[in-house]
Amino acid sequence: MNKLKGKTALVTGASRGIGRQIAIGLASKGCNLILHASKEENLVETEQILKAYNIEVYKVGCDLANPKSVEQMLISFDLKYQLLISSTTMQPYHVGLNLSMNLIEN
Repeated sequence: MNKLKGKTALVTGASRGIGRQIAIGLASKGCNLILHASKEENLVETEQILKAYNIEVYKVGCDLANPKSVEQMLISFDLKYQLLISSTTMQPYHVGLNLSMNLIEN
């Protein structure tokens, strides 16, 4: 049974390296993706690769060191993701993650 098919994952650092490979792996299992990079335009190549998987792909640019930027990113997706995979050297700002958990609880 494929538990990822139809789910949505937010993958940080998806423009290259491990983040891109994680995104490809999730896409191969039918998981829809919200791709993150510091600048949205850095995600164009990853998005092109993922077109072969026939999934929904959204892109977002966000400075993970900026609490307001993280908060806006999380709110903009209205918690429509079930997985958060952080593959950046900078972990998402803890206040943003606390906000995410608070929104889930409410």
